[in-house]
Amino acid sequence: VDTYLLAGYTDQQVTDAAIQLIQAGLPTILFVHLPDVDTRGHGSGWMSDVQLYAVAQADAQIGRIVTALENGDYRATTLIIVTSDHGGAGTGHGSGSVEDVTIPWLAAGPTVKSGLTIRQAVIIYDTAATILHSLNLPIPEQWEGKPLLEIFN
Repeated sequence: VDTYLLAGYTDQQVTDAAIQLIQAGLPTILFVHLPDVDTRGHGSGWMSDVQLYAVAQADAQIGRIVTALENGDYRATTLIIVTSDHGGAGTGHGSGSVEDVTIPWLAAGPTVKSGLTIRQAVIIYDTAATILHSLNLPIPEQWEGKPLLEIFN
């Protein structure tokens, strides 16, 4: 890791910092964590109106990042993965229930099949393996995660 930046505590702050990095010259890998959906889930409950509003706002922030990539002429060479670290029920998680372990996993980019619904089971560990695969880097044999090859053209 060349740089670690605690960019703030809200989606807006994190997105503003990510856009500044993109405008300064997109690094090879940029990991962006938008915290508000998780914060609102723990505070007001998963699938509450408050959390669903945070989901809509996170979508808008992702849109701002994609626009910055387009404006920087990076979209034609950029793999974007959008995911979550966990789901939840009530104001918690960790039970192993379907609600706790089911998360979104989306990918877009020049080498990603458009409109594909992933058929294989996906675990969060597959994200790092998929990124290494996309960069033509070796994936450590001991890793549990495997690249999601079916997403690529």
